[in-house]
Amino acid sequence: MVSRIREVMMKKIWRIPLFLLTIISLIISIIIAAVTYTPRVPSTTPVVFGTGHLIDGYHVAYGKDLEARWTAQKFWLHSDGKFLIDLQCGYISEDPRVSKIYFSQDNTSTVEVDFEYVGSVILLVVTATYRDESFGDFGHEDLTDIIPIVANSVNSRLCFATYEEKFDLPSKKKGMSLYGIELKISWIRVFREKNDGELYYQWMQGDSDVWGGEELEVDKTYNNFSGGFLVYYPIPKNMTSPVPLNFNYAKWIRENM
Repeated sequence: MVSRIREVMMKKIWRIPLFLLTIISLIISIIIAAVTYTPRVPSTTPVVFGTGHLIDGYHVAYGKDLEARWTAQKFWLHSDGKFLIDLQCGYISEDPRVSKIYFSQDNTSTVEVDFEYVGSVILLVVTATYRDESFGDFGHEDLTDIIPIVANSVNSRLCFATYEEKFDLPSKKKGMSLYGIELKISWIRVFREKNDGELYYQWMQGDSDVWGGEELEVDKTYNNFSGGFLVYYPIPKNMTSPVPLNFNYAKWIRENM
């Protein structure tokens, strides 16, 4: 009887460490999995380059006869959030000789100005587009702040900008699926009035057809593909307004160019 009791007690004593060891091993496995797991953009996610809606839209007047183009000499976007853009921007039309200020559909002010070219700035934003799985509605989430880049100007019509960085990976949203990634671009040509030194800003926003044109792929490198800009007439500094995300581009340009 005594030997039986001793045998039962020994079994219970040995079971406790084994149980604890199993729990500890499980906890360690979970921690390792959490540390080593890296969220990624699915490789099947389409990427659209050169879209618009990144502009000071209050007073700019569209010039339907003005033309400019961009060329991505190299571009890639990785599933871990890194991206690289090597961009060339070319202005095709004659340099503007007037400033046009939009007030309403029936009220646009035109003023002749003696411009001299100062330089160019490129703005970028990476955005995730989501689609409601039930109703098909679209939603958006900016994965970066507005990224301003002082371009290297060859002359008033041609400039280059290279940028490599990492964006925040798209978050999971209940009832929404990731539809794609957009890279919005805008080009601002900066002019100075020769007489009084006032700065003027000529906006151009990407003109790609969102989800209607060629879609790129994640984790692939692309070279020498092009698109157009929607081109606007220059506006003076006193008519500027912060662009989305409250970015005061006129202040940034004055401080960084």
